[in-house]
Amino acid sequence: MKYTHALVAIELILGSLVITGCESKQHKLTRLQNDYAKAHAQYYTDCIAPATAGDGGYISGKKPTLPTPAQQKAQQQKCTVEGAKAGKLLDQIMAAETK
Repeated sequence: MKYTHALVAIELILGSLVITGCESKQHKLTRLQNDYAKAHAQYYTDCIAPATAGDGGYISGKKPTLPTPAQQKAQQQKCTVEGAKAGKLLDQIMAAETK
């Protein structure tokens, strides 16, 4: 009889730990998804949109301005870092979802 109370207490403690662990996993997944959304939006704004936007200057007769080689290199490095950050977050999301 006295062991029954101890077993119930242990089961309640273990049950609450399991529930807490599940909530922590969901919280972590939500945080990673939010971080990824921000990183992807930044990568899109800085790297994808400028490359696909085109230059309306051709239509209006204005000569488009081209970046210098140094500016191109800096942009490429920035996009590499931002792309890697977004990719790493996506990998972490996929790993968290499979656990």
